[in-house]
Amino acid sequence: MLELINIKKDYETGDTKVAALKGINLRFRDCEFVSILGQSGCGKTTMLNIIGGLDKYTSGDLRINGVSTKDYKDRDWDAYRNNSIGFVFQSYNLIPHQTVLSNVELALTLSGVSKAERRKRAVEALEKVGLGEQIHKKPNQMSGGQMQRVAIARALVNNPDILLADEPTGALDTETSVQIMELLKEISKDRLIIMVTHNPELAMKYSTRIVTLLPAPDADPRRAAPCGAGRHPGRSDDPDVQRLAVLGPRVRLLRRGPARRRSRTIPLRQRIPARQTGDRRRHAGVGRNREHGLPQSDGQPRSHGLHPRPRDGPAAGGDLRRRPRLVPPHHARRMEAAAVAPDAGRRAPARVTPDVIPS
Repeated sequence: MLELINIKKDYETGDTKVAALKGINLRFRDCEFVSILGQSGCGKTTMLNIIGGLDKYTSGDLRINGVSTKDYKDRDWDAYRNNSIGFVFQSYNLIPHQTVLSNVELALTLSGVSKAERRKRAVEALEKVGLGEQIHKKPNQMSGGQMQRVAIARALVNNPDILLADEPTGALDTETSVQIMELLKEISKDRLIIMVTHNPELAMKYSTRIVTLLPAPDADPRRAAPCGAGRHPGRSDDPDVQRLAVLGPRVRLLRRGPARRRSRTIPLRQRIPARQTGDRRRHAGVGRNREHGLPQSDGQPRSHGLHPRPRDGPAAGGDLRRRPRLVPPHHARRMEAAAVAPDAGRRAPARVTPDVIPS
């Protein structure tokens, strides 16, 4: 029925050429349930797209009922997809503002089927998957398993010969996945089902045949190298380069703007809040009390109703050893100068001299 003969598929991006499939030879029979397994990136979905006519192979041949597809035109591929292939996707691909019935009828619109016939066949397909009483609901009113059943009904409404399922249970829980697999097994009694999955347990239980794709050998020495030795482009084994990669955002901030703004790179948890900065200034004896001639602090942070008392310190009965905090350089210089010579930076008060009246 369906045969892949030395199928190869290459993707080219600029000067880079990536081989997705390298010489696939595979034959499918009527009325069987085939599961395709393999690690990510080995070409499972690419092969499924080639079988469904969504992508074209680079070389080789795809034979459908003994007929080669090398000379297929676009209209031939359109007829093949519309009449012989049904697709079931992991993400459902349902139109959210349309009802369940309209979503299933949409697959028949391009086939030129009359409105009455479309409705009849859509209702039959929904009843077959167990959703006959929910045809007027919208996708956002249904569960994930029910939406996947709608997708299966949409794939069956054209009565295709081949049903392609790309991880139909990938977004479902275990119980719902079993229900979907039971439904697919029932459908496989009268048509070919090809399913891509990452669940070997379900494949072993429900499939009649399992095909495992192995990753093709790559001539790129970076891919052949062991992990951590140049395997990933852009990753270096130099510890300095790795350290810069970890501290990338902070390094970029250091390089941005003049040197006087480098204090912006200090993490938030190490910055000094305004009230704590004021406490430190009062500890050093450079608060506003001295400027206004008020009594000085005795070394303990006081609360004047503007800020709550700190949780630590002598007044709170906590530990006297406070966590060291970062102070900007210009603040530190002012604090040191004030501690050494408290009156050095103050302006001397003007002397008041009595007016001299000439005699």
